[in-house]
Amino acid sequence: CLLALVPSASACGTSMAPKCLSSGAGGAVLSGCLIITLCFLGLESVDGELELSATSGVHDIAATPIPHPAWEAPSPEDLESHTPAEVPNPFEHPEQCGLGGPGALCDLDGILSPEGRKKVANTLLAIRAGTVAKCPDGAERGFDMGVALVRKMHASERHVDRETTAKRFAASIGDKWGVGDRGCDNGVLLFLSLHDRYAYIKTTSMSRQILTDRLAQVVVNNMKPYLKSGQYDAALLEGVLEVNDVLLG
Repeated sequence: CLLALVPSASACGTSMAPKCLSSGAGGAVLSGCLIITLCFLGLESVDGELELSATSGVHDIAATPIPHPAWEAPSPEDLESHTPAEVPNPFEHPEQCGLGGPGALCDLDGILSPEGRKKVANTLLAIRAGTVAKCPDGAERGFDMGVALVRKMHASERHVDRETTAKRFAASIGDKWGVGDRGCDNGVLLFLSLHDRYAYIKTTSMSRQILTDRLAQVVVNNMKPYLKSGQYDAALLEGVLEVNDVLLG
């Protein structure tokens, strides 16, 4: 698994990362995972570029934290918070996820507008129908992407640190939903915890061949300006559209 901390705008300036580039042929669910972490409002900052090195298939991160300005957090009672078990499967309980019918998006706390949810959900359907993943058994199936948004992760889910908490939270949701086809490793999951200021893109062994860690980081970077300005519809739509572009090659 890879956990990468993306620098905030306050640490690195406001220049935008380049748009996604295709990464060649390949294909791929949630047996292995790639997680890109974004701290988009400056809670966590790093100075300089992330330094990634591969060891036995695990990517290590070397980055030096720098101080960040103080901020005033909302009180816990003002925020909805959830455990992974409380995030419904949008195919089984679409009404709890803000959908009019089964889909691959769960907006449990109503972060997106109805129109924004519809656009993101339709893009997820387009990814499923319009992309091609070559499965180990020789079959070809579309990539299966899910999106989960929560206002805040529940304090009872905290582990060693917030990064680990969010990583396990996203993995639990992916396993619960069953993102991707069994035996095909063709799943992708985008997870956002708004108040915790973290976004994650989780891939698997096959999908990672196309949506590499570098490209996933670009996707998250391009979402960051929208998230900082409170344009959540635009942020999520940008993310899923860029993933679609990458998976199309």
